[in-house]
Amino acid sequence: MADDIDIEEHDVMDNPVIRNIFPDLSILKKEVLDEYDETSTIEQTFNEEEKSLNCNSENYINFTSVPNVHRESFDGDIMLRFGEKRKINDKVPVVGESSTVALHKNKIILGSKPSSKPIQKNLECKSDPKLNTATVVLKNLRPFLDNCNKYCEICFILFPNSKNLDNHKKCLHCSLSTEKKHIDVPKIDLEKQSENICVNKPKCNICHKTFASHSSLSKHRRNIHFIRVKIRKVNKTRNVAVKIASGYNKEKISLTSNNSCFHCNRLFPNMQSLIEHLYDTLETKKDKKHSKTKKNLGMHKSHVKDSFSNSKLHQQKFEAEKASRKKSSNNKFNSYVYRCPLCSYYFNNVKFSLTHLLKKHKFTKKTPLKKVLYDPKCKFCSSEFGSVSSYNRHLHKVHKNLLSCVFKTKSSNKPSEANGVNKIDAMKNNISSSKDDPILQEIPNVSQTSIMSANDSALGGILKSALFRCNRCDIHFLKSGIAVDHSSHMEFLINWKCTVCNRIFKKNDELFHRQQHLVTNNFTVYGLCESTQSLILYKCLKCTVHFDENMFIQHFPNCDTVALNHIQCKFCDILIDCNLKSVHENEHRTKAINYKDFTVVRTEVIQSNTIDENLYNKKKRELKSRVTVDSNSYESHLKNNNLTCLFTVYYCNTCKCFVNDTTKLIHKKSHCTHVAPATCKLCGLIITQTSISSHGRLHQRKKNLTLQDFKFYDLKSRKRIAPPIPEFPHCSICGIYFANQIAKIRHECGVDDYVTCSDCEMNFSELGYKLHMNYHNYRLQYNNINSKHLSQSKSGSKTEAKNIGEIKSNLTSKMPGSDLEESERFIIYTCKNCHICVDAYDLVVEHCQRHYNPLRIQSPTKICKICDLIFDVGCYEDHEKLHLCNFNKKDFKIIKFDIFNFTTDYDAWIKRVFDSLPQAQMQKIINKSIY
Repeated sequence: MADDIDIEEHDVMDNPVIRNIFPDLSILKKEVLDEYDETSTIEQTFNEEEKSLNCNSENYINFTSVPNVHRESFDGDIMLRFGEKRKINDKVPVVGESSTVALHKNKIILGSKPSSKPIQKNLECKSDPKLNTATVVLKNLRPFLDNCNKYCEICFILFPNSKNLDNHKKCLHCSLSTEKKHIDVPKIDLEKQSENICVNKPKCNICHKTFASHSSLSKHRRNIHFIRVKIRKVNKTRNVAVKIASGYNKEKISLTSNNSCFHCNRLFPNMQSLIEHLYDTLETKKDKKHSKTKKNLGMHKSHVKDSFSNSKLHQQKFEAEKASRKKSSNNKFNSYVYRCPLCSYYFNNVKFSLTHLLKKHKFTKKTPLKKVLYDPKCKFCSSEFGSVSSYNRHLHKVHKNLLSCVFKTKSSNKPSEANGVNKIDAMKNNISSSKDDPILQEIPNVSQTSIMSANDSALGGILKSALFRCNRCDIHFLKSGIAVDHSSHMEFLINWKCTVCNRIFKKNDELFHRQQHLVTNNFTVYGLCESTQSLILYKCLKCTVHFDENMFIQHFPNCDTVALNHIQCKFCDILIDCNLKSVHENEHRTKAINYKDFTVVRTEVIQSNTIDENLYNKKKRELKSRVTVDSNSYESHLKNNNLTCLFTVYYCNTCKCFVNDTTKLIHKKSHCTHVAPATCKLCGLIITQTSISSHGRLHQRKKNLTLQDFKFYDLKSRKRIAPPIPEFPHCSICGIYFANQIAKIRHECGVDDYVTCSDCEMNFSELGYKLHMNYHNYRLQYNNINSKHLSQSKSGSKTEAKNIGEIKSNLTSKMPGSDLEESERFIIYTCKNCHICVDAYDLVVEHCQRHYNPLRIQSPTKICKICDLIFDVGCYEDHEKLHLCNFNKKDFKIIKFDIFNFTTDYDAWIKRVFDSLPQAQMQKIINKSIY
């Protein structure tokens, strides 16, 4: 029956559903023909694809705008992919934008290659890169490889197990590992090793032996090396800290290259996750630190509170002690004592006060005394004292003359032994203000006046020529302490105007100011304010010691007889009284002031006596008759005298500047080498930098001030000279001379104009030429031919002497010669080397010194036509004046000198120069010389 059944064999692959599931395996069965040719075609296609990519990247071709690609290049490609035989000329369908997605989903089928003929065509790469390029997405294996124990970081090889990696490192990287060890070992490791060795086994520093413990090491040092010094044990905790720090640094160095945390050694896939992790860990650490700092702050605050409470207790104790002291001082001040109404001396007993009045003041009438409150302020000065004993001690030392003041009462007709009624008057008014005092009522002819004049009369002296003016009210006083205290002296409204000097005083100073006019009418007025009270010094004209006001009035009458204790102030270099030392030095330290800040009063002291009205009126009439000169003419006369002194300048050869009387002492000592000269743009005078402001005030006083208004003298010879022409700064490139250094710096070479001086043949700028010609046009002026310097008229014309004998006698009086024949002849010194003549021995020495400096010897000279001699410019003018007074060459004594033995043997040189003069005259010339 089985035979009857027809079994039909069906191919399963005929079913299209199944055929789509399984691929066509028939291709695998086919043999590959022309393998070499096929491979060549494959390589050709791949090379063409690479060329197409390079060309497209270089030319920036837009893929959408590329035309249809060469069809031949894709034939072989399609044939290889799908195994279908197509002709080369077959057309490949154009791929549009819609099929771009399908092109990226090509399937690669592995199997045998179809048999086809080799295609050999060299086609250019113009294909679209979208058809051939494929994107490959790779996974980042770096975190895995970093954590893997089988990966070699040097060779980038992943081994199957860790043993293979170890064998690999031993074979290939053995040398690198040793080098790393030598390089990566830090300096701290050596210190750690030494410290660890010291910790484990103590070692002797002398014999280098190791011991089991520190006690054995100390015994060894004590017994063998005889050292009894305690050995400092190495701190183990410090070693642990060093180990931890070193390990921390190693981990930090090794892990910073990866995304790993240096706190917990965790690895992270990227930097962002690492940063977030670090923020979290750092915030926790900050919280811990803040908690610690809060604890420390709490401890510190509690400590501060304890100390503050202790300080409060100390302060309370101090305040209690201070209050107790105040109470004791108040009790002292509130104590009632007996006081002398004349000299204010205090007593605790009535008997002592009565004997004081009898013995010291010759007060014989018995009167009752009452107790008064103790007043700490001295009645004769501004001092205050805390106790009666100190107050009496002050009176005994400072106001000693008041303790023995004698006067006459109403009942006695004996003459007074005091200095006058005014003295007792002021004492009475100053000491007691009560009108009911029975002792003061016994003193006759006393008027209640101000306290102001008490000091002058009580101390028995008045300043001769000094007055003090209050800057607030313009009232004059005889004492500086009264003038400074404006509020106190304005309480007394009675003023008095002096008819002689037209100054306003207080009424109580009238008698004493009249007494000043009996001695002098020239007063020095010092304007004072409250801040200058401690800056007033009184200089004694006899011993040059500085005092305060009260001590000066006491000292001046006894300056020649009484020895004085004084010291020298190290700040202002003056002599001051020993009693003034502490106050004076305190002013220097606290206010940082100099001697210039003090007001120094220079005057004498006269005794205050009773005033004779007739004598005063007589002196007043004499003064009025004497002062009949017009005030305007008198003031103009003073101004002219002051201006002549200010317009006198001296030439310094050291700094080449013109100086005045105030600064010439520094230039005389040649301490001016560092001085920088300055040029006045108005008159051309060469002055120092420090005197610019004072020179500018001269131009303000006198308008149109020129160089001709000044009188020039040589600083060393003190002779009248013409101002030497200064050397203005000049440019070394263009050779133009300028007025100052600033004009030289600002000029442009070849651009600025210049003017040539006809005398010097030098090029100057416009301002420099103007100032330079002022020196050429200067002419010496003389007002009196018999004065110290011989005269010449302003225009340069010669003047005839009326009395030549008197002039010769005046001129010969300057000569050091004793004989009449020699003294009538003037000495002229002539140099044998350069034949230049000078007229002073000091100039001879300077001339010889210039010969050793060839740059300085070129000084300007002039020839005298009468004597036929070459003179220095500074000496020629004086020599010419002598010719104007009919002096000839025969009247001069010519001495020749040279520089031989000038520096080696000075005595021999002097003998050679003055060989023709007598010894006495030579000695006089040398003694008068500054050399």
